[in-house]
Amino acid sequence: MTEIMILALIPLFAVVNRVRGSFGAGGVVGGAVMGGVVLALSLNPVVAGVCALLYVAGESVGWGRWIKAIGRSHDGVAQFDYMDNYREKDRGKFIHNLANKVVKESKDYVSYAWVALWIRAAIWFPPIFIALALAGIVHPITAALCAGFTVAMFPVSYSVARQISKNGWWGRGEIIYGACQGAALALSFMT
Repeated sequence: MTEIMILALIPLFAVVNRVRGSFGAGGVVGGAVMGGVVLALSLNPVVAGVCALLYVAGESVGWGRWIKAIGRSHDGVAQFDYMDNYREKDRGKFIHNLANKVVKESKDYVSYAWVALWIRAAIWFPPIFIALALAGIVHPITAALCAGFTVAMFPVSYSVARQISKNGWWGRGEIIYGACQGAALALSFMT
């Protein structure tokens, strides 16, 4: 029975991540679900509260400019056209500066967007897995693998969604990435 509940995290987080992306207070809803899941599976209210807060804090940093860039790359927007007409300059300066050190946005906006999304993803779910590992709820190696998976799959989810459909791809990306989050959580609690 517990295994079925744990596997249910995959569709649960697919829905939760779509809800999170659809509403202004979606991050709070997602954080509450995260806290509830951790509480139900660990029976530790302190860790559940920490994980809920980490979810909300990690979710609060924007990423739309880089997801849009991935969509534009699938639309065939050329480098010069992106820089002249689509680039959003005033958002995400911290992540922009880090990603721009790895890949210059002015030279390759697509690779830059992927790097920025990987950095952005590292702020969201890895702290939750670190908290679970520090509390002894999840094995540290499993936590590291699951954290790495959630980071790697962030831009991949939106790219796959855009390949599937030109319309509604952003929402599909949220569903795919939410399923990835749920799969990582399920794996972490099963091992």
